[in-house]
Amino acid sequence: MFIGNQPGIEKVQDHKTYAGDGNRKFFSVAYQGNNVLVFLNGIKLKEGIDYHIEPTGAYVEFTLAPEIADSIDLYGASEVSDLSRSTYSKETFTAGAGQTMFQLLGQIAGGERINVYLNGLRLAESDYEIDYINKNITISPRLEGDIIFVEILQHGFRSSMHNAKNEKALHPMFATPSKVTQNILVPEGENAMLVGPIDLEGVIEVNGTLTIV
Repeated sequence: MFIGNQPGIEKVQDHKTYAGDGNRKFFSVAYQGNNVLVFLNGIKLKEGIDYHIEPTGAYVEFTLAPEIADSIDLYGASEVSDLSRSTYSKETFTAGAGQTMFQLLGQIAGGERINVYLNGLRLAESDYEIDYINKNITISPRLEGDIIFVEILQHGFRSSMHNAKNEKALHPMFATPSKVTQNILVPEGENAMLVGPIDLEGVIEVNGTLTIV
């Protein structure tokens, strides 16, 4: 029984790790659509070239069987009904010669986990900057044809960064930083709150509602 609005849709992640044996090409992981990431020895593979998905979202098929002792990591995202939701999105860019800035199409507000990959290798957070107002990712000058892949995960109340085992969402205390150095966007239709005292060095653009306590 639910009180209030009908539950929304939450995307949850299934992570599987395997070791290659030189023969096996099929590896199981739960996902919907093409919401699956495949890594071989830490390097992100390309869908349709290095591996193929299948309609039921139960497994992926490698084009070439991973060698003995190769490390395989699969991350699949599936939708489940829940009172709160996580959202997952991904964007891919092909760099021009010397290009440093890549503008995201989707909305970002500052609370997401954002991972950036260069030609399949995940970058450290110190390797790029995020402009939340203009939705830009800035990295060092790239070679023409470099592939920039960005994944964005906004965690809900039952995600791996929150309540992941169907616990009640009880919170005796919230902790917030005393200094904010990044730019933050409060989108239209969303409510945000700042708890002081706080040293604000970034820019806050408010299109929704911001409450300062």
